[in-house]
Amino acid sequence: MVSLSAGTASSVAGASVLVQAGASSTLAGGSMFVQSGSGASTGDAVFGSAAATGAIGASGSVTVTSGDSSGVSSGDLTLGSGSTSVGSAGLVQIYAGQSATVGSSVLGAGSSSKGSGGAINLNGGASTTSSGGSIALLPGKGISSGTVTLASADKSGSIVVGADGSITATTAPTAALNLFGGNAANNTLQTGEWTFSHAESPISGNVNFRMQKDRIVSHVPASFPVSTTPSDRRIKTEIEDVDQNDILHRMQSLEVKQYRYTKEWQSIGHVNDDVVRGVIAQQVAETFPEYIHRSDYHFPEKNFTMGQFHEVNKHLLTIDLLAAMQAHHRRFTVGRNNDGSTASIQITTEDAANKATGDVVVRSGEASSQNSGQMLIQTGDGVHAGSILMNVGTAQETSGSIRLISGSSTSNGGEVHVISGGGVKSGAIHLKTAESYKSGGIDVSTGVSNQDSVVIRAAMSLARLNYPAAKVWLVEKLPSALEPVLLLQDQSH
Repeated sequence: MVSLSAGTASSVAGASVLVQAGASSTLAGGSMFVQSGSGASTGDAVFGSAAATGAIGASGSVTVTSGDSSGVSSGDLTLGSGSTSVGSAGLVQIYAGQSATVGSSVLGAGSSSKGSGGAINLNGGASTTSSGGSIALLPGKGISSGTVTLASADKSGSIVVGADGSITATTAPTAALNLFGGNAANNTLQTGEWTFSHAESPISGNVNFRMQKDRIVSHVPASFPVSTTPSDRRIKTEIEDVDQNDILHRMQSLEVKQYRYTKEWQSIGHVNDDVVRGVIAQQVAETFPEYIHRSDYHFPEKNFTMGQFHEVNKHLLTIDLLAAMQAHHRRFTVGRNNDGSTASIQITTEDAANKATGDVVVRSGEASSQNSGQMLIQTGDGVHAGSILMNVGTAQETSGSIRLISGSSTSNGGEVHVISGGGVKSGAIHLKTAESYKSGGIDVSTGVSNQDSVVIRAAMSLARLNYPAAKVWLVEKLPSALEPVLLLQDQSH
């Protein structure tokens, strides 16, 4: 063993030991080697300061540096373990010692007054037969584990792996956060907007999807297998009924149009050059202002800006369609199917307690140059055909009437035919007033005319078939009368 040491002292500092290679004024200075001995296993090489024994003393520092240079560059400093052809290479460990207060370890590159600062490279080992070496940055354990922080020099931007496993990425207020994926699929969070873009997108600006502070905008078709809306009663207050009739009335005024979108809007990527059907937001605002949302649209990468941009809340429109359908159901009701018959249909106006109920009008449309359409009220064919009933409701005071009035014309007025059904025996026609304390009369007369009124006659049955003859009621006009008088003449022919 070879020992090189300085002497000890009790009252002054211990003497130093300097091991230094030779200098040269013209060529390179001499090298210095401190190396353990070789053998089947080599010895250790240990560099360190001795332990401090004083109560307030500190151990000496250990400095391993290359020398300064006034010329081209300073020398390298290499810390490395040796190579092996059979086992594992040795570890390289840089760590701070244990401390009662705070332990620390700093690994830093050199600064520069003229060029770039020094870099620190952490490289995992390469392998030709297996996986390459990994790089792990692990914080220390404790009552609360440490964090791993990658930060800019002024700490305005950082990525922090928290003790709870959370990852926080922070940028400077004006800086962008870019996440780059394969085929140039990018995520960017900047100025309060998160955009998702794809280089292969056919739309201008390549941005397919964006999240803003108050809305989400998709520039490409989106597919959602299921879409739900919070609707729990426990999150709602001030629940009131709505005027469904008012909604139905306003809904009937909405106009459905067909149109194409402008080339500028197509380039943004919302739609193709197809004919579509929909509503015009400005027209909807006149009837349903609560459906319309106005805001400023601004897409910088698409070079598109439009103020007071109108959007239709089609979710509200869909809910109001349900209200309109329910109001319509109270007027036009389709019953349930059952085993014995198909569903019934009922047309009625809504009942009212403090006001009159509405009218029911069934008519064909008016035609200015052609015939107006006919109207057919008929029951279907069957083993027993259904009847047609015309009935007026019961009144507390004056009851309503039933009137059959044919159309007027500049030439001949329309006729009224009351014909019973045919068969082996034709059906009877009954004109009868209701039974009452004072029965009402039956008036059958022709109208007032400047010429003679037409006589009302009854046809006779066929006597040769031994059917009884019809009774004939003749109506004649007296010369001095202004209206026809019914002569009760019962004549058989």
